[in-house]
Order: sequence, then structure tokens, then C-alpha cells
Amino acid sequence: MSATVPPPSPAPTPPPAPGIPTAPQRPFTSVAILTTVAIGAVVTYLGPVLAPFLLALLLYFMIRPAAEALILRGIRPWLAYLALFLISTIALLAIGRVVQQNAVAFRDRIPLYRANLERLLVQVIGPDAVRSEPRVAAVTPRAAPAPTGMSAWRDTGLPVPERGTGAALDGRNPAMLSPDRPVEGLTGTALGPFYGPMPPPGTQPTSVPVDEPPSVKEYVSTGILDLYDISVRDVLNFAWSPAVSFLETLLLVFFYLLFILISAARLPGRVRRAFDGERSETLLTIGRGIAASISQYVKVKTAVSFGMAAVAGLIMWAFGVHYWQLWAFLFFALNYITYIGSLFACVPPIAIAFLQFENPLQAVLPAILIGANRLIWVDFVEIRFSGEHLNVDPVLVLLGIVYWGWFWGVLGMVLAVPMLVGLKIILGSFEKSRKYAILMSEV
Repeated sequence: MSATVPPPSPAPTPPPAPGIPTAPQRPFTSVAILTTVAIGAVVTYLGPVLAPFLLALLLYFMIRPAAEALILRGIRPWLAYLALFLISTIALLAIGRVVQQNAVAFRDRIPLYRANLERLLVQVIGPDAVRSEPRVAAVTPRAAPAPTGMSAWRDTGLPVPERGTGAALDGRNPAMLSPDRPVEGLTGTALGPFYGPMPPPGTQPTSVPVDEPPSVKEYVSTGILDLYDISVRDVLNFAWSPAVSFLETLLLVFFYLLFILISAARLPGRVRRAFDGERSETLLTIGRGIAASISQYVKVKTAVSFGMAAVAGLIMWAFGVHYWQLWAFLFFALNYITYIGSLFACVPPIAIAFLQFENPLQAVLPAILIGANRLIWVDFVEIRFSGEHLNVDPVLVLLGIVYWGWFWGVLGMVLAVPMLVGLKIILGSFEKSRKYAILMSEV
């Protein structure tokens, strides 16, 4: 039996000769940056299509924990999702009813708010802040222009100047004299343009309103008070277009969510059939990491939003703030816009509190409690429970909210944080891009 001869090892590649240029190596960093910029540009451009889909994906992660809890109790998956869909529909209808009732009540209370606002402006700016009547000045109405010709000049009773006397006449209208060249014989009198016969002697000038420019205080107060000159037509014109756009987006999100629910259970099997063992497990691990992080984010965000809205609603109800149900829902909904949304949610109830009470000091305590409620829930509770799972630099979060909000509106502001979390997990799943995930981290 002959021995097996091992194949000869390949000869080592000799180093390049001096002076001969080598092919440049393509660095991974440049490719990663260009790929990220290209993907960001495409996603930004396709916002009208991708934003509803991403919102449906976020809603899927929001309802999946509740659906899994129902499934563990023995309820079939399709029945669990159907029950959650019906509950969500009933909740949306109830919210719409509350908004409609509060809009009608706000329209009826506009005179009260305007009166309290005038009183507040007088206390803050001064007694002359609100101008209730037009100012009056004594003026003499001008008659029609005098007829042209020398006859009109003679009718005035003024001496007709001769050539070279220093009076300047307009050839087309002799009644027009130069204001800096007096008529000879009228010492110390400078005549300007003559507009017609003067009123008879002894006639008192009439007083008519004139449009005098208001002061700075009047500009400020009038501009604020004009905000309350609202008609039903103005409300309909303002709300119609956003309402139609909202319904269109809601319908599109519903269909996206329906197909996501149908396809979610089959996705792992498709990935395993499409890729080999190691690659498919890597992709599934990345997907499970993104799903777990976003699910945790949604759980914490929903719990914090509900708690903050409930406490704020109790505070506003206890102090009798108008439309407290609407403001409580606003706290719940806007808190999904990280950092910024809860701040905006504090503005309407505090403003209404200052407008509805005759004494502004009555609104100070509820305003302080509403702000403290937001501070506790967002800056302590939410950061305590979601900070370890998100671990994203706050500067990047704020930049993402501003960027996606600029291009996608409110939907972009809601989706900014989940997209950042997903990007960080994807970058951290590969060795070459892990350093960028570390740069995105808060710690």
C-alpha cells in the first residue's frame, strides 16, 4: 500500500516590488457610512409608504403581549387578536365622542374665556391693554377737487399774479400753487394745493373715527384676543383636512397590521428555508433582539403613559379644569413622542386653567401639580424602567425626533426611538459595526 503524497503547499505571495502601486483596499467604514446614508435617504423619500407600515409594526409589538396573555389562557390566536381589535375600535369611538363633546363645549365657552383673557391682559399689561372703542379725532372733510381753468382761480378771490411776480402756476390746473412761492400781495402766506371751497365761517369741524395706529400693548392684546374670534366654519375648515388624512392613514395602518398578524407566525420558517443554518440563526437572533427591545419599550411607554394620564386626569378633575378627559387622553397619546410630547401635553390644560378662572392665582396650584406629575413619571419612572433596555444617547434621540418629525410629521416623531433602537441592535450584531453601536449608547 503506497503512502499518500500530500499536495504541495502554495508558494507565498512575494511582496510587491518597490515603486509598483498596489490596488487600494476598500475600507469597511466608508462602505458602512455610504450604505447608511443611502438607506436613510431612501427611507426618508418613501415616508408616505413606510411610515404607516412602521406604525403598524409598532402596534403589533404593542398588542402582542396582550394577545400572548390571552393565548396562554386557552384562547385561540385569531380570537385573541379579534378581541383586541374590537376593544381598540370601541376605545377609538369613545375617544372620538369625547373630542366631539369637548369641541362643542369649548365653542360655547369662548365668551367666558375671552372675558377672562381681557381681565388677565389688563392685570399684566395695563389698563390700556384692551381697546374697546375706536379713537376719535377732529377733522374737516375735504370737498371735491376744484374745477380747472382760470375761472376757478378768479372764483377764489385771490389776485391773479402777473408774469415775473414770483407765483408759480400749474398750466393744467391754475388753482395749484407752489407751496414755497407765495402769491405777491399776500405777505407771509404760503399757499399749498387748493382742494375746494372752505367751510363757512363759524362751522365746527365734525368728529369722525380715524384709523390711528395702536400702541404695542394694543397690538399684543388685540392679536391674542383675535384668537377667540372663532366660528363653526373656522373649526370645520381647520379640522376637516387633518381628520380626512388621519382616517386615510388609519385605514392603511389597519390593513398593514392585518397582514403582519397573518404573516408573523410563518416568518421564522421562511427565513430558515431561505438561508443556511448559521446565517438564518443570526438573522433570527437579530430579529428576536429587536422584537424584545421594542416590546419592552412599548410596555414601559404604555404603562408610564397610562399612569401619567390617570394622575393628571385626577388632578384636573379635582380642580375642575375644563375638558379634563380630553387632556388626560392627550397625556397618554403624546407621551409616545419621547421627551417632547409630554411637555406639549402640559400646555393646553394649564392654559385653559388660567382662562377659565376669574382669579389667575387659582390656576397656579393645578399648573404646578400637572408639571410635577409629568416630571415624576417621565424623568424618573420611565427612565428607570426603560433606560437599561434602550441605552441610546439622548442627543441622538432628540436628533432623531426632530429629523423624522420634519419629514414624516407626528408619525415620524413617534417612530424615531423604535427605529434608533432597531438600528443600534443591528449594528451591535456584527463585529465590524459593533463600535458604532457602542458610540450610539448612553453609557
